Amino acid sequence: MSVLEFIKECQEKVFAGTHISAEDAKKLLNIPDENLKDLAKCANEITRDFNGEKVDVEQ
Repeated sequence: MSVLEFIKECQEKVFAGTHISAEDAKKLLNIPDENLKDLAKCANEITRDFNGEKVDVEQ
């Protein structure tokens, strides 16, 4: 599984209403620099889904 696939899998778990494991959270904290934009994009999509436009995390 690629890093992007792993990030997306974690995102889908959150959208489905389940929690990611502590192990997955640790992996996300250690994502390679070249995948940080992918992680940030998915995190922003999660934020927008749960909070709408009232929180701007990209400023």
